[in-house]
Amino acid sequence: MDSSPNAPAAPPAAAAPAAGAGPAAPEEVLIKLQGKGLPFQLNPNQLKRKADATIGEVQNLVSSRLLNRRQNLVSSVVHVFITRGSECFIPSPDQTVGNLVALYGQDDFVEKARVLTLTVSTQIFQG
Repeated sequence: MDSSPNAPAAPPAAAAPAAGAGPAAPEEVLIKLQGKGLPFQLNPNQLKRKADATIGEVQNLVSSRLLNRRQNLVSSVVHVFITRGSECFIPSPDQTVGNLVALYGQDDFVEKARVLTLTVSTQIFQG
């Protein structure tokens, strides 16, 4: 009969494995970069980021890499676009890579990863 008080103790024990699953590293997303209107090829043209990274962080990283490599850019502002078919938009800096890859990502079976393709430009463009 003392088992009934132990029954409420069992759910906290069941919560422990869930907490153990929580610290697991967030899913990594492969980000492929395409240049548009740049006077050079992007190299490297891909990077991996955790799903909780923001587009603002990715944009700052790409911007610093471009500006450190090339001083002859038309503009020091680097725009990051998501293009999919005829759709094109600039994501909000606080959007996470995980949210965007869920909506606009693709499976890459060679890399065995979810892929988000971003277009990088120093100018706002159409199409």
